[in-house]
Amino acid sequence: MNKVVAVILAHDEETHLPRTLKILNQFKREGLLQEIVVVNDGSTDKTAEIAQQAGATLVNHKENLGKGQGFISGALKAKELDGKILVLLDADILHFPRKTLLAMIKESAQNKAMVVPRQLESREKLNEKEIASLRQGSNSLLSNLDPMFKLALINQTGPRSFNMDLLNPLFKPKSILYKKWIKYLTTKIPPFTYISKKRMDTVSEELQASMKEAWRGARRWTLETALSKLIKRTIWIPQRIYHDSAFKKERTTSRRVSAEQAIAVRITERVQEARSRLARRIKLNRARRKF
Repeated sequence: MNKVVAVILAHDEETHLPRTLKILNQFKREGLLQEIVVVNDGSTDKTAEIAQQAGATLVNHKENLGKGQGFISGALKAKELDGKILVLLDADILHFPRKTLLAMIKESAQNKAMVVPRQLESREKLNEKEIASLRQGSNSLLSNLDPMFKLALINQTGPRSFNMDLLNPLFKPKSILYKKWIKYLTTKIPPFTYISKKRMDTVSEELQASMKEAWRGARRWTLETALSKLIKRTIWIPQRIYHDSAFKKERTTSRRVSAEQAIAVRITERVQEARSRLARRIKLNRARRKF
């Protein structure tokens, strides 16, 4: 039997982590998971205490190092625990259907590929009452909520699973592939990589200097993007996972769209008023010319 290790990346997740651990501990009691690892990425709240109280294996970062380094730490701990399949999860799970976990484990056991379930996100604005009822529902009772919330599938999602053989480059520090993996997972992207070498010759020295100065604020690859570049094969499965962040993102997007629509309406009204004033002036001028 393949030993399955769930790795949760957590930074200041004391609000969401208890529910996620409750769901995973239920899977552990059922024998679907053997180990739960929480990577505490420099949290300043009670994330570490909650993880320990729930019986999870804790990996602590003294400061926030980002998801890439969190993934590396989680993978190394999973290897240390003799895991054969790694299930990578976010800390804000609302509902993790049993069939989704089973499908992830099955595909990871049979294929050397990154297995990604579909995440659900609402296209409509959900009111606070609906979201609260989703958060308070039990893990087993949430499987039939799709028609109620009219949820749509999105492709980009954090949770994914791996056959541990796929992550071998991380366990061989002297290999060339190890350097490539570390580069994508932890190194910042230089701002000047967005301009081709041919175009760099046409950029002024002053601009080049300012771009290099911007290195300090350069961003890293997102974990999902880095893994997609490092692992060539991805298997998408139709099974789903519900995340709290999906609903937050939807509400933020809805508010932004509403604000943009309001601005567009005001601009349209002003343009119409200006056209009306211009039409009245033209009409008045024509009337004056007749006299």
